[in-house]
Amino acid sequence: MRIANFAIVGLAGLGTFAATSSAAVPWAVPSGTAPGGAFTYSNGGSDSGLFGSPVVLSNGFQFFPNNFFASSSNGVAQTTRDRFYVTINLPSNAPQGTYLESIKVKEAGDYAILGGGAVQAAGLMTMTVLSSDPGGPTPGTVLFQSLVASPAMPVSTTSAVAGPWTGQLHLDIPTGVKSLQIVMNNILQATSFANGTSLIDKKNTGVEIEVVIPEPATAAVMLGGAGLMLIRRRKA
Repeated sequence: MRIANFAIVGLAGLGTFAATSSAAVPWAVPSGTAPGGAFTYSNGGSDSGLFGSPVVLSNGFQFFPNNFFASSSNGVAQTTRDRFYVTINLPSNAPQGTYLESIKVKEAGDYAILGGGAVQAAGLMTMTVLSSDPGGPTPGTVLFQSLVASPAMPVSTTSAVAGPWTGQLHLDIPTGVKSLQIVMNNILQATSFANGTSLIDKKNTGVEIEVVIPEPATAAVMLGGAGLMLIRRRKA
């Protein structure tokens, strides 16, 4: 995980960026609440719509990208990119001690090369803290993590090869974060030899949002312990 700190003025700029980008291709339902109410989301969209609109799950989002591919023939390379963005918030009635813990991304697709060439997939998730509990990271703190692809990219050959590819990343969030902005940038690239053809596409992207919620039993024990300490102090 990589962390950088920026001034609050940078956060204001991010808000302007997000609002501008949301006008590009908003999700079919750009704002809402996850089933079960673990988190809410807003301003969901993408630059060009290749990710499509996600299925909202109790623990995140599932995308089924449409025409997100790069192809090359006869030595003419192609690069295709898109990024999605969304603001994640904990519900206002979340129990004390609840915070966003981590974000996981898993992607999958396939590729093929005929007659020589290369393909590759890359991605970078950037998260900006919007609010947190006292003692948590300062609003405007930026965290980012690169996608790790398998097989290792680029895949290249002088003859022919085909198969599936996957990518994943795991970004831990500092304790105490209540709201953040997610931007996921993906790039696909294909190159080929003369008289060759190559293709790589993205078929699905899953985003898992982990939330820490204190257990009622744990909270009760903590309160009971605090009560005993208070009684002892009074006796002293």
